[in-house]
Amino acid sequence: MLCRLQGIVVKMEKYQKGQQLRIVGLQKTVATLRGPQNRWDLTKSHRGLTISGLIVVAENANWGPCSVFAALPIPTKKDFGIFYFEVTIQEQKHFL
Repeated sequence: MLCRLQGIVVKMEKYQKGQQLRIVGLQKTVATLRGPQNRWDLTKSHRGLTISGLIVVAENANWGPCSVFAALPIPTKKDFGIFYFEVTIQEQKHFL
């Protein structure tokens, strides 16, 4: 009976080690896929824009078209498949 229990304990330890290796592998995969979060690049954006996090506000109402650039490029299709983003205009003035 004792030998049988010892055999079960050995099997469980092997199983536990295998599971731990799988967990570590999955954690590495998730860390790789997560990647860095993008943000606006203040140095490449118009000076009349106020940028806070992901929100961009035009300070001067008389401005024409403005642009703001992301710090990181859009990921390539081979790396991530589909890249999706949204733009919401919260307040429309003039001909915008």
